[in-house]
Amino acid sequence: MLAANEAVAKSFRDRRLPTIYRYHGEPDEEKLAAFAALANAHGFGLGARGKISSHDLNLFLEKLEGHAEQRALNQLLLRSMMQAVYTAEEVGHYGLGAEHYLHFTSPIRRYPDLVVHRLLTEHGSDLRPPRSKTESEVERLQAIAVHSSERERVAMQVEREVSAYYSALLVKDRIGEEFPGTVSSLVEFGFFVELDEPWVEGLVKSDSLGPGFKFNRDTHVVSYSSGLKIRSGQRLIVKLVSVNLQRRQLDFEVVRLERARGKGAPERARARSRAPERP
Repeated sequence: MLAANEAVAKSFRDRRLPTIYRYHGEPDEEKLAAFAALANAHGFGLGARGKISSHDLNLFLEKLEGHAEQRALNQLLLRSMMQAVYTAEEVGHYGLGAEHYLHFTSPIRRYPDLVVHRLLTEHGSDLRPPRSKTESEVERLQAIAVHSSERERVAMQVEREVSAYYSALLVKDRIGEEFPGTVSSLVEFGFFVELDEPWVEGLVKSDSLGPGFKFNRDTHVVSYSSGLKIRSGQRLIVKLVSVNLQRRQLDFEVVRLERARGKGAPERARARSRAPERP
């Protein structure tokens, strides 16, 4: 699939024909450096040779597979990436390490793919269209690309909201029950826990474990004045204390903490083998 996308993109580029590319720019250097510091704090040695390439990130994701903090680190890496967009003018995909890239293989579900298929049919010969037509075509395709990028973001947001709503609906009658789970991410006001079964996620508010809590942005650890520390990958048992369908929110309380997982994370949490796009 990736090879087909790259081959079609290169064909358009070599023939200097206008089309809609999938563009994924290089990440912000400061954000990536901050993530590298966090990865180094977990013993991964990312960016030790200076500038971090997409190849370095792919190797990091391979090493991360099965790690107790795999999901959290993968999500934090995702946030340091640029958002991928459709464009008629830019080429290149940082996450895939591809110089030429577009979406071609899913015309039944993505409009940009369908546009590429139509352009291939239109430009079946090796003859280039007149320059004036090329310029007007680029403007038309850029408008389609911008609109497609905007609608993609809207669709993804709707998907998240629907998923969150049905997660809340799934457990709305199970308030008071206890569940095993894993700390999936940490924020200044608490930490999120992903249940083993059912596979839903909810919040444990920091102050529910006592006063004096502090969130360390560099290491993504929540610590308390009592000496207790919570980090991503921490195994624990939680109790569901409230469900808000309107806000699509689940609230948990910690029943007890267990040892963090090591190797052997479940399949659903495995990292992708290529540096991710930011959704």
